[in-house]
Amino acid sequence: MKFRALVYFISKMLGEVIDEKQETLIQIEKQHFTESELRWWKSFGISLETLRKFKVYSCKNIFLNGNYFCSSSSHNPIFGYYGGKLNKSELWRIYFPRKKSFRFISNWNGRMIQGAKQLPKTGDLLVVTKSMKDVMVLYELGIPAIAPCSEVMFLSKTQLDHLKCRFKNIVVFYDNDYAGVTSLNKIKRQYPELKYFIIPR
Repeated sequence: MKFRALVYFISKMLGEVIDEKQETLIQIEKQHFTESELRWWKSFGISLETLRKFKVYSCKNIFLNGNYFCSSSSHNPIFGYYGGKLNKSELWRIYFPRKKSFRFISNWNGRMIQGAKQLPKTGDLLVVTKSMKDVMVLYELGIPAIAPCSEVMFLSKTQLDHLKCRFKNIVVFYDNDYAGVTSLNKIKRQYPELKYFIIPR
């Protein structure tokens, strides 16, 4: 439902109809991080080096299906998470941190895992959290982490089985708000063998 609302919103912005069954072409015009953007990331403990490692970029302009969509400003920065290429098209997850709704647009497959490419081959601990930002915060603390594309989604059984072979302990760590607790409890019922952690309110 949220995806349909997002498609409708984008269609209205562009003045055209976007077919949900077709891949959306997302293109960005990169720019250097501004000092205020770097301060914003630093407020979470995330350095420029970590942004580079996780292929996070500051976006000047965004284009959807070849059409201009929006531009960043000092009051409304835009960040792009690069996910590689599929069928010669770049995969992007665009983050609008100052928006209260429609904070992301993306052409990533729903099964893509944020932070997976930066994981060590093996380890004692892996944290599954709810956002790329949290993945990078945990990385800064020396903790390998990944995040599904959405808090309402989780890893597939195949993905989880693969990670179990690589990491001795897998901990699910979501927010302590209603959405986070609800999602965590749902995952816990499905995968009781995992460990779960939530910060008490």
